[in-house]
Amino acid sequence: MAPGKQLEYLRWQAIQDEVAKEAGVPVPEVYVHLDGDGWDYLVIAPLTTPEQDKKLDEIAARRGLKTGFPAFLEFRQFLARHSDTRAAGPRPPRS
Repeated sequence: MAPGKQLEYLRWQAIQDEVAKEAGVPVPEVYVHLDGDGWDYLVIAPLTTPEQDKKLDEIAARRGLKTGFPAFLEFRQFLARHSDTRAAGPRPPRS
């Protein structure tokens, strides 16, 4: 997180979670880093469909929240650094 932005980010994320719940989209899982490397949070979010994205944007706009590129910029203000990783899983156990 950007210095001093942790609490502001968590409040912002809570609002995003409310939008996701209203849209019927799974809420991202947020993990707090406790020790080691210099990152603060790991967020695991579901990949959404274009239809889900549209519904999320409609709900956010109705609530007076930013969407599209302005929403991206709003999110970025909380971050000192950021990376994305796409992964699949969990993998079924081997028999």
